[in-house]
Amino acid sequence: VFTSRAVSRKLPAITDGGGGHHHRRYLVAAPGGGELMVVTKSFKVVEIGERYMDSERRVCFTVQVLDDGDEGGRWRRAASIGQAAVFVGASSNSVCVSTKAHPELRPDCVYFAADELVKGPFCRDEDRGFHSYHSCDDKKRVVGVYSLKDGGRAEGLPELGDHATWPPPAWFTPLI
Repeated sequence: VFTSRAVSRKLPAITDGGGGHHHRRYLVAAPGGGELMVVTKSFKVVEIGERYMDSERRVCFTVQVLDDGDEGGRWRRAASIGQAAVFVGASSNSVCVSTKAHPELRPDCVYFAADELVKGPFCRDEDRGFHSYHSCDDKKRVVGVYSLKDGGRAEGLPELGDHATWPPPAWFTPLI
């Protein structure tokens, strides 16, 4: 018999200041049956020069953790996920893994598969020498990693190769 119950109040609404940017939320459980987290992907426009339209749209992530206290559960913003890495993407399950058990992964980071088919892929801008979201050649599509600690620019992971527009990249998590 399956039952359900509300464990939390609603998450706060996402506002973008009228910019019409795309946001996505991913539900993730911490390793070992730990805390329940919501990872929110959003974008911010950053001016990178003095010329008109000299800006880039950067991906950023925030994490909220369910605080299952006396008041029926509240979501609190977490500045860090500690010794863990989160994998998110539209075509796959979100998963959180221990970086102690997998030292090849970066702690306190969100690994993401590009899933913004309508806004353009996360790709390398050859002219500017960094990764950003914009229309570019589909062969340059990459997956990326975002450091929650640094909160700066996401980096591409060239060792994973480039991906075409369809299907979007996905994470595979075998059960062992």
